[in-house]
Amino acid sequence: MTRPDAPPEAPPAATHRQELLRQMLLIRRFEEKCVELYSAGEIRGFVHLYIGEEAVAVGVSQALTADDNVVSTYREHGHALVRGIPVQAVMAHQSRHATPSRKLSARSPRTRTRAR
Repeated sequence: MTRPDAPPEAPPAATHRQELLRQMLLIRRFEEKCVELYSAGEIRGFVHLYIGEEAVAVGVSQALTADDNVVSTYREHGHALVRGIPVQAVMAHQSRHATPSRKLSARSPRTRTRAR
């Protein structure tokens, strides 16, 4: 039983859409941070940004199972984040400041991820 003054619960479809938006915003904020770090010289080499393509990784992830692999050559950050690799591990891989996640390919920029 809900309290009369409690806000109504969002229907499952609305909650699902909110989660998809949250994932797209996570990717966008990550990419914006990459731009900032690249401009400051913290990321060397090339940065292939995923800005404007966030819906691709999020949408594709909806059709995949936990056992499916994602293989990407460039702009792989969004796929890695949506598949559950922590932001810190993806950023470490991008900036090469720490050991890459074992789920990220050692050969940058290619990524092969599996859902956690």
